[in-house]
Amino acid sequence: MHGYGRAVNAVNIDPSAIASRRCGGVIAEQRLAIQGIVPNHPEEVSKRLDGACEIAQELSPGVRRRMTAWLDIALAPATVRRSLRVAMVVGSILVAINYGDRIIAGSLGTREFAKIALTYCVPYCVATYAAVSALLGAKRAS
Repeated sequence: MHGYGRAVNAVNIDPSAIASRRCGGVIAEQRLAIQGIVPNHPEEVSKRLDGACEIAQELSPGVRRRMTAWLDIALAPATVRRSLRVAMVVGSILVAINYGDRIIAGSLGTREFAKIALTYCVPYCVATYAAVSALLGAKRAS
């Protein structure tokens, strides 16, 4: 998002003001961040925000609120730390089971290293989903 901020600030336009005028601000900026958009010109910023707003407007306010609540919990530092710990333990066990013989033999290729990285991603996603679901369930129950 470094280039995005620079392009917008170069013409003294507040990016949050653009997004707020267009469709509620936060959703548009989050959508741009998720897409990894780094426009180089102010016109491109405006065009990209218009596209993000179209997508955001298709979602009902209730869906947007639930998505935001879900992401807030999933990206909270405590949730991230807990999920990383789970991923390291479970991922290491899975790597040992699935690739232990090749690690010992030293016959891992680039493809296997990519698969090993994905092996750690799966328990991270599962742990994050479980934590968010449990916290939201507890919140609904109270």
